[in-house]
Amino acid sequence: MPITKRDADGLEPGSAVWDEGKGAVAGFGVRRQRDARVFVVKYRFAGKQRWRGGFGNLNRSVEWSFRL
Repeated sequence: MPITKRDADGLEPGSAVWDEGKGAVAGFGVRRQRDARVFVVKYRFAGKQRWRGGFGNLNRSVEWSFRL
């Protein structure tokens, strides 16, 4: 199931939603901190889990129909 704007808008502070299902990008999601909602990538390097975030602030107008 792809991530939709409705999914991102419904997030509670401190939570995240992950791309899953057919055609999903493993480790890609949207995370809500206090007010900001940002795209994040979660991956493993040298046996440790890493997060990278801040790929776009979803509080601003964002084009939701993108392709990887």
